[in-house]
Amino acid sequence: MTFKFDIDRFVIWLLPLLIGVFLILFQQIWASYAMALIIAVLIYELLIYKYRLIFGLSGLKFLSFPSIIYTTFTGFIAIPGVYITAIEQDPAILTFFMGVLSFYILFPAALLLTNNLLPVDMQKVKNLTQNRFVKSGLDRKTYEWLLILLGISGLIAAVYLIRVPSVPILELFTDAGAYRKLTTLREESLKLLNATSIELYAFAWLRSIFIPIGITASLFLTIVYKERKYKILFLAFLIPGIIYNAFTLEKSPTAAIFLAIMAMYFLRSGKVSFKLILVSILLIFSMPMIIMYFLHLKHRNILEIISIAVLYRVFVVPSEVLYFHFKIFPRIHDFLNGQVSQLFAWMHPDGVFPLPNYVAQIWWNNPRTTGFANTIYMGNFWADFGWPGVIVSTVLLGIVIQLMYRKLLMVSGYRVNIIYAAVSATLLPLLTVSFFSINFTTIITTNGLVWIILMLLYLGLKKRSLQMA
Repeated sequence: MTFKFDIDRFVIWLLPLLIGVFLILFQQIWASYAMALIIAVLIYELLIYKYRLIFGLSGLKFLSFPSIIYTTFTGFIAIPGVYITAIEQDPAILTFFMGVLSFYILFPAALLLTNNLLPVDMQKVKNLTQNRFVKSGLDRKTYEWLLILLGISGLIAAVYLIRVPSVPILELFTDAGAYRKLTTLREESLKLLNATSIELYAFAWLRSIFIPIGITASLFLTIVYKERKYKILFLAFLIPGIIYNAFTLEKSPTAAIFLAIMAMYFLRSGKVSFKLILVSILLIFSMPMIIMYFLHLKHRNILEIISIAVLYRVFVVPSEVLYFHFKIFPRIHDFLNGQVSQLFAWMHPDGVFPLPNYVAQIWWNNPRTTGFANTIYMGNFWADFGWPGVIVSTVLLGIVIQLMYRKLLMVSGYRVNIIYAAVSATLLPLLTVSFFSINFTTIITTNGLVWIILMLLYLGLKKRSLQMA
């Protein structure tokens, strides 16, 4: 299948028909929420229609950042949110869903405002669909940078192996089925690891940014030039990267690698084929399924358990945990007034409030759990400031996302060169899997998005000299 039609225009015509279907066939309360969501999406599409190539579903053709955020929020938060309204009876469900719907007004308003002040050349954006993997003077310079990054990555991985008391992935295969033991080891290898703050950040940056950018950039060079040294560099990032990202038994880091690789091949062809979809699903879910298989090895009906667990975790949990933030604050606990974020928590005598753990204790009805109920940015800012937090954070999200994408377009010269391809593919997991499950400020700091921002700013300053090198 190829994008040969205007998908946003198609959606605009389709949504009113869906409203009619719900009015005729469904009388339950949840159907009212579904129709409200359809109207909100329709409003979004109408607002951004003129700029649908970068803000709408059409932008998915070249992985536009605003398009990814819009699609991710709709698919993993808003639509599952309708399901949450059907299974939950608490009065907080209305506030929760109003928060979800506010995204479709605030986010496009921020995008349009930012683009009005600092416009993107829409005529040049159309070139992105025609230029696939363009060579540039930056390619060979990037190879030198990747060699340095490979050395830095190896050093960080070595420090991690020194600091971690036991590698959970090794214990998984030697003591399969020991769920409690392996869960404890997983936490000891992550948030309970005895290391400095700088080291913890470096370990996280390696998983989320350094390895993926090394893989995608070297893959670009391999595809375009087909030289042996680029193939070796690609494998030098890929194989150790998969092993490192699987160390802690986290499922998303390894999935992110394969998602980034599939994004590269999508950018290369510009087509969505059945083969690409099938291979993507198999690769992205392969490591999570393997890890879950060995974790639950002692259970009967293991395949059924794994399938339900994966579907629930991906398509229900992100929206459900967001709902619990609206349910808990301010009825069970007062708003935290900035105590969630280290940006404001220094003003509070008790320091940072352990929000993810606190929500998990109530959600799972287990006051002793050390688990984390992480959620999308909206939940954290609701817990902190209520409606002002939701409004301001959504507007800031739109501004930051649009400024980042504009800078990428300018640095890449509106072409799918090594910078555009590697950055877009690397950020796809952060703007999907990470976006719907953790706070956006965490993505910027802990997950290393700040490094991409700094890199784009540097390339913007050095663009002319680098291209001539």
